[in-house]
Amino acid sequence: MRGKIFADSNKIINWIPENPTGDVSGTKIAMDLMSNLLEEQEKSSILVDLTKSFRPNTAQRQIIINALKNNFHNISKIAIFGENALMKAVAAFIINASGYTNMHFFVNRNQATQWLLEND
Repeated sequence: MRGKIFADSNKIINWIPENPTGDVSGTKIAMDLMSNLLEEQEKSSILVDLTKSFRPNTAQRQIIINALKNNFHNISKIAIFGENALMKAVAAFIINASGYTNMHFFVNRNQATQWLLEND
């Protein structure tokens, strides 16, 4: 698996995907790790850094959609940053297909993190 998934000092789960298109096993490993972190921490926010990501294929998108659906109860917010127009469209499709609604796109990490730390 390329990329990183970790919980930071604010208990925000950071996902920096770098799995090349077609790396289904790497995507599955990443989503399993994210699911485990969400279970350990209970209600958490997710910060997705798309600056190094690749366009996921259909199988990868489905793995991500299923992981989100299976973990709705433990996700409070999702912030995505660093995307180009294509990746923003792909990310929006994945999030919308999962049915998750408390998600926003941001230009940079600071804006995304600030939003995640705000109390609703």
